[in-house]
Amino acid sequence: MAAARSDCPNDVIAEEMARAMQRETTSGPRPIECDIPAAGQRSDQYYSTRLTRGATMARLPQELLLHIFKSIPPPSHEYDPSIIQGPRSEWMSTLRARKALVMTCKAFVGPAMEVLYEDIVLRRMGQVPALARTLDPLRNPSADSIAALVRKVRMDSCVVWAPFADVVREELHLILRQCTSLKEFAFYPHINFSFEAGPTSDTFDAFNPMWLLEFNSGDGSTNGLLHAPIAHGLSSLDLKLSLHSKPEFVALHELLGSASRLEKLKLDLTSYFPHYPPQFSGPIALHSLRDMSFSCRNDHHWFLDYVCDLWELPSLQALTLVEPGILSIARVLRTHGAHLTYLQWNRHWYSETSDDAFSDLCRVCPRLEHLVVQRSPAGLLPVVRSPTLRFL
Repeated sequence: MAAARSDCPNDVIAEEMARAMQRETTSGPRPIECDIPAAGQRSDQYYSTRLTRGATMARLPQELLLHIFKSIPPPSHEYDPSIIQGPRSEWMSTLRARKALVMTCKAFVGPAMEVLYEDIVLRRMGQVPALARTLDPLRNPSADSIAALVRKVRMDSCVVWAPFADVVREELHLILRQCTSLKEFAFYPHINFSFEAGPTSDTFDAFNPMWLLEFNSGDGSTNGLLHAPIAHGLSSLDLKLSLHSKPEFVALHELLGSASRLEKLKLDLTSYFPHYPPQFSGPIALHSLRDMSFSCRNDHHWFLDYVCDLWELPSLQALTLVEPGILSIARVLRTHGAHLTYLQWNRHWYSETSDDAFSDLCRVCPRLEHLVVQRSPAGLLPVVRSPTLRFL
């Protein structure tokens, strides 16, 4: 005669789970072994979260796995991928974790590959041809699917050695041409090497390449390396450059002139250039640009005159100026300040000569909410009259 079924909820759960475990043992994945509590003992703490080996994280939807994996790397502004941080930097630890996800199991490969290739940092010259082999359809059957995952590329202190310059140039052109989904590009040169267009002499062994700014000749050559990602819809551009001559400045003008979908621009000029060239093919219309940052190491006040004369920025909302030589930004605000909500003026102590930049702030920047200025040693602060300002 069968034993009467217990009315205790815990006992009922224990019996049902025992039968389920028996079925899994005979027809499905083997359950994780653990002791079954005896009748009358507390069992909800054992069975409420009980999982079999078949009901693991690998069974989660790919979209949920992707969301989880994207939460592993910290935001990009919280770490520095530069090689000077060493092999134990936070960026290197994050990179090792992203690589480990790909090798965990087959179920993780799809979302883990997307997280791994989403943000690429090139810190050594040898990484350029290695990445090109991965993204070249002639050398890798899955190259197109991998190239579609790339969203950010950053070249950080990646100098080119003269004997390999031609190969690196061709491979870098292939990378930027294949990454049709690229949205952000950054270039940070090595501070101990000069900018050069190529190994034209024997006076140097390695250099920071100036290929990014060259014109695209239209003959299929590798000139104008950044023209391909800009044509694909690049939205963020971060360049630290040294402009030595008029052709280089004109090349920068032509490059920005074709970036109609650019939303964020950061320029850092590291060399002295006395004035901007007077002849250009036409003005620059950056209708989508919302965030602009400009900094330099020398007196480049002429650059703001150039921006006021030839740039159209109808959507500019955030402006950051980091330059010691600028005595006033009044003209910039009158020209491009109509939609500004954030203004930062660094490396220039506020003084009485700066009054013209703030005296009419409510009229030239009617939407300004956040203003950042640097205090002078005397403790002077600007007198700001702006009904919309919230943060100072």
